[in-house]
Amino acid sequence: MEIKYSKFDFNKNDIGFFLFFMIYIQPQLLFSKNMEDILVGSLFLSIAIFYFIYRFYLVWILKKKGEIRFYNELIEIKGEFFVKKLGYRNIRNLTIRKNYLNSYDIVINYDESINFFDI
Repeated sequence: MEIKYSKFDFNKNDIGFFLFFMIYIQPQLLFSKNMEDILVGSLFLSIAIFYFIYRFYLVWILKKKGEIRFYNELIEIKGEFFVKKLGYRNIRNLTIRKNYLNSYDIVINYDESINFFDI
C-alpha cells in the first residue's frame, strides 16, 4: 500500500498568523507616520516572514525523510530520528485522515495512548 502526500502542511495556526500579518501589520506599516513604528513593524514583519520560510523548509525536510511501510504482519514507521515497528495484533485502532493540502495523519492507538504520525 502506498500513500501519496504533499511535502508542505498548513495548519490553522500558520494560516491565522499569516492572515494577522497581512491584514493588521502591513496596513499599519503603510499608513504610519511615526518612524519608530515603521522600524519596529518592519523588524517584526521580517522576523515573521523568516519564521514562515524556516518552518516550511523544516517541515519539507522532515516529511521528505519520513515514510510509513505496510507489511503483511507489521507497520514500520520511519522518521528522521526514530524507527517504530508495530504488529497488527498490537494495534487497537488505526485511522488515516486527510489534512490541508492533501497531507495525511495516521492516528494509531496501540497502548493506552493515541499516537499521531504525519506523513
